Amino acid sequence: MNMRSFAEGFDKDPIDYGSLSRREWQGATRSLMEPAQRWSNYFSHLLNAYFMSEPLEGEEVSRSLQAYTSDSNQQLTHNVVRNIERIAFHHLSIVSYTNKLNFHTINQEMIPYWKHLMEPEVHAAPDYIDISVMQARLGVRALQLTRTRQIFYEQTLLVAPEPTDEELQLDQAFAGRITELEAPIAALEVLKQQMSDTRENLVLIPGPSRFESGRGKDSRASDFLLLDTEESQVAGIQVKTNLRGKSKYDQRFITFIDGVKHLGNTVEAHRTDGTTTRKAYPGLLAADFILNDEMLQRQSAYSRIEGLQGMFGHILDAKSFARTLPEPADGLDQRTTRAAERLRGRLFAALYKNDAESDDADSEEE
Repeated sequence: MNMRSFAEGFDKDPIDYGSLSRREWQGATRSLMEPAQRWSNYFSHLLNAYFMSEPLEGEEVSRSLQAYTSDSNQQLTHNVVRNIERIAFHHLSIVSYTNKLNFHTINQEMIPYWKHLMEPEVHAAPDYIDISVMQARLGVRALQLTRTRQIFYEQTLLVAPEPTDEELQLDQAFAGRITELEAPIAALEVLKQQMSDTRENLVLIPGPSRFESGRGKDSRASDFLLLDTEESQVAGIQVKTNLRGKSKYDQRFITFIDGVKHLGNTVEAHRTDGTTTRKAYPGLLAADFILNDEMLQRQSAYSRIEGLQGMFGHILDAKSFARTLPEPADGLDQRTTRAAERLRGRLFAALYKNDAESDDADSEEE
């Protein structure tokens, strides 16, 4: 899909987030959600400018991305996410905020793509190792959230006589967020397997606020965006834990990654009549990657590779937890490889789809 055609389908933001002063940015930290929303709006501004070929001040963009990736800002975002997750255990009405913050949980691990997209002459495209680091960090985040969901399930859903609608909604929100963290692991595996001259033109980023929102049958709201910068093409990606029924999204612009069908996040479950079925179980693909990725088996990687420095303890903890989950046996499952095989043709077909074409019942195929 042509980038300009894609971007023209979204409402124009009334605020010029690219021109906010430093004082206005700093003032945003006074409320819990405002800094996260402002940063998401800023990335919407960057992406729209890129799609519409509008000029950006490179030095200002570079400073903003440096501020976003600073240790203090990353720690702030991490703390906000964790605090809202804990509050949601007891105040279920704020569950929607956890979904909004997932953009930053993912985006802070995928910032090399933004840097390359905004300043390709300064920042080279992520290479094989860079992509593996992104996958590892996303895998750790996914398993941390899987553990949080497990705690909620054990402390609330298992002990309650009958779970409330709000409690089930929070559990579903956890499942959705975990799947959103796992989907780019599989999509990045597809990109990682491409030849280097093809890979350097491909960019995968999470959809910031403006591009992630949208309702109705013609919505092109995107959890992720896959770009070919050489051909000026883009595909919107929606991630679902278990897609059922007919899609309400505009399938000219949107393709799906399904946690069950494409990521293989299922386990065997027993019915009351003695038969068995498969049920959705988000977190298994992340466990597979963390346990089986070749780079993560080498201890020297944690001191030699910049993106893994300081991650050894987190990855060790993630591996330990991963082994407690159903079915992700070391070296035997390879869900990540199989998921990439399922997604490869699907993603590239969506990316290079002609503007006049429409997708045939994405949710009902296969």
